[in-house]
Amino acid sequence: IEPVLRQMAARQLDFKGILFIGLMVDSSNKPHVLEFNTRFGDPETQCVLPRLKSSLLSLLLLTAQGKLHESKNPEWDPKTSVYVVSCAEGYPGNPIKGDEIHGLDFSPSQTTLFFSGVADRKGIFVTQGGRVLGVGALGDSRKEAREKAYGALSAIHWRGMHFRKDIGSSL
Repeated sequence: IEPVLRQMAARQLDFKGILFIGLMVDSSNKPHVLEFNTRFGDPETQCVLPRLKSSLLSLLLLTAQGKLHESKNPEWDPKTSVYVVSCAEGYPGNPIKGDEIHGLDFSPSQTTLFFSGVADRKGIFVTQGGRVLGVGALGDSRKEAREKAYGALSAIHWRGMHFRKDIGSSL
């Protein structure tokens, strides 16, 4: 990350926006940069933004105006966030579309449901892409947030639905 930031400064890039850095930490606790994006990454952001107490709009406006340095530091909820993406059959290759999604009428506390690859067909929600939807949850601990996210996700189902079972687990 530091070499990229040094090059941006050396080239005097007038960058205003979001530099998203996708990281993975290996078993020896060494971080590796997977990607850079100039936009929010969906699953990563959907995990982090529920913790943001400050106004995202204000932060984005100040960024666009080049005045972010005038802002107070953002305020964050101290809770832990866990977010699990559920996918359609065939993802990541050729996802199957049109499967009816059931169980969306729940409202567990401190969870957020994000639609991605979902279509509304006359009031019936169906799969429309690979990453269909995700459930995010806040908790006082990683264990609590994880239990809430997976608990909420267990209420939702469609044919071929699959998701990772290790999100938020101990390393």
